[in-house]
Amino acid sequence: MSSTRRDFLWISLRFSAIPLVPSVLAACGSDGIPSPSDASTACSGLNTTIGANHGHSIVVALIDVVRGRDKSFSLTSNGSHSHVVTLSANDMDTIRTGGSVVVESTTSSSHSHEITVSCVA
Repeated sequence: MSSTRRDFLWISLRFSAIPLVPSVLAACGSDGIPSPSDASTACSGLNTTIGANHGHSIVVALIDVVRGRDKSFSLTSNGSHSHVVTLSANDMDTIRTGGSVVVESTTSSSHSHEITVSCVA
C-alpha cells in the first residue's frame, strides 16, 4: 500500500477532529460531509490480490475506503495491456467495516481479472 503525506494528514485530521467537534459536524446536515461514524474504519491497512495475475499491480489507498465513494482503479500494465476495476460506495463500506469484496476488472486482451480487496485489522 502506498500513501501520500496528504492522505496521512487527511486521515489524521479527520480522526483527531472527531472527538473535538461532533456538534459542528452534525450541524452540517446533508451537505455531503461524512458524519464521524462514517469516517471510522476497522482497518489498519488493506490487502489486495489479483486473480490469474501475470504482471499487473493495483494500489487501493485506505483513504479511498474511508471516504467511501465509488472509485475506479487501474491495474497497471504488464507491458502489453491494462485493466480497470471499480469499487462502489457499498464495496468501500464493506471493506471499511472489516470485510472483503471481490470484483471483476474490465476485459482487455480477451480476459479479465478477479480482484479481492480486504481489510487488515
